[in-house]
Amino acid sequence: NFECSTNRFGVMPNFLKKSLVGPLRCRPRIYLLILVRVRDLAILWLKKIGVLISGLALVNCASQGPKEEEKAQLHLQIGTSHLEKGNYPAALSELLLASNLDPDSAIIHNNLGLAYFVRKKLALAEKHFRRSIQLNSKYTEARNNLGRALGSLALYAEAINHLPIAVKDLTYAAPEKPYANLAWAQHLKEEQRKPKYM
Repeated sequence: NFECSTNRFGVMPNFLKKSLVGPLRCRPRIYLLILVRVRDLAILWLKKIGVLISGLALVNCASQGPKEEEKAQLHLQIGTSHLEKGNYPAALSELLLASNLDPDSAIIHNNLGLAYFVRKKLALAEKHFRRSIQLNSKYTEARNNLGRALGSLALYAEAINHLPIAVKDLTYAAPEKPYANLAWAQHLKEEQRKPKYM
């Protein structure tokens, strides 16, 4: 029974009155104050536990960083495999997932640029090649690919500016690629200068 009765000491629940015996029964206000204090302490501890749980959640979120990077690498590998096999829609799909998981990977942006390039989306390819170089200015493969994309967009002068940097990299495993792209861009630039006869 949780009915309250009033006496000269204030309001007190009947169940509490019945549990008090002897001289303690004459001090119900003290017990109410004790109950209020216990309640306040319980609320304080619950708040502290809530902060602790929030802190643990933040630690858990922070620890997901490497997992996201690992997922991105997995999608990168799958996308690159599809790209090599000529399955361009699947490659593009996987590389976009990788890019969403790790937007600061130069390799992912380079491969995404290649996927767009083979799908004839040259402006998007250029954008991703530029982002790749922005993330890693010494990434020769991306610079060579950017030169090729710029040449395909008829931006020969800019392509000719990027490709010599790729040619100068002695550690690049396929030096014939930037040489060929540079020669191609120079040839097309010269062709562009020639007068066109009807």
